[in-house]
Amino acid sequence: PNGTIQTLTSGVSYEILTIDGAAYDPANDPFSIVGTDLQVAANMDYEAASMYAVEVKATRGATNTTDIVYVEITNVNEAPFKIYVK
Repeated sequence: PNGTIQTLTSGVSYEILTIDGAAYDPANDPFSIVGTDLQVAANMDYEAASMYAVEVKATRGATNTTDIVYVEITNVNEAPFKIYVK
């Protein structure tokens, strides 16, 4: 489901730099930072990717650092669907 997946430290500003090594594209990537929450903005597909490496930059005053947040996607059994043939 969509929503918060990790709450980060308060009093620090954050930005996503890369996802899986590619430059962050807020219009198309499934993650965002809202305040201090790393959020998933789209339904995740385990078959497409089971893990993401999200590089996050944290800034407090004149000091900044970067780190990787690994997001593991869990596989769920999706409800079977019926096919009707006439």
